[in-house]
Amino acid sequence: MFARPSDIGYDETIHCKEGKATSILSGGVEYTVEEELFVSDSVKGRATKCWRASTGEGDDYREEVVIKDSWADVRRTRSEIETLTVIKENGLCDGYGIPELVHGEDVLVCGVSGSKRVYVVDSTARWRVRDESGGEERVHRRIVMKPVGRHITNFKSLKELVGAFMDIIKGSSISVDIISYEYANNHLFSTRRFMHQGGTA
Repeated sequence: MFARPSDIGYDETIHCKEGKATSILSGGVEYTVEEELFVSDSVKGRATKCWRASTGEGDDYREEVVIKDSWADVRRTRSEIETLTVIKENGLCDGYGIPELVHGEDVLVCGVSGSKRVYVVDSTARWRVRDESGGEERVHRRIVMKPVGRHITNFKSLKELVGAFMDIIKGSSISVDIISYEYANNHLFSTRRFMHQGGTA
């Protein structure tokens, strides 16, 4: 009755209406959700969700971003945020079809320490009892990236499709020393910007 929504597992940084996210807070910025892009349907995994979102309201300039939420395994040696940071610092985003990191964070939730309310990292360790082997621990991680592209299956012409694969090959080849990319069908997006007529912008 007097508990916060986060005490029973709700994410207070996401506002919903009729079961759909309408706004998401990340890095002190509130983003308006425009479209749900991807929802993982696996029974066990990272429970990844992706949205197309924007800043600004009404006639204001609206910058579009992709927001990715997932529950990452803490045993991984390098996080996706660290990888995208290295790529950005080396200037490998522009012109290579690689997303640019806008903001990355481990989501904080309101918890309890003694009699005080404190903000702690949202993690499965808050709810699970770990065994002697250490078990699996996952942390709630949020990444904001740009630019926004259409799903690769929504190409409007053969030129767009071929161009998208050229971006993927170019992007992966220049990043091979930084990270090994795993391209799954659900994560392929074209970041090329095309005019409605099908030509490059």
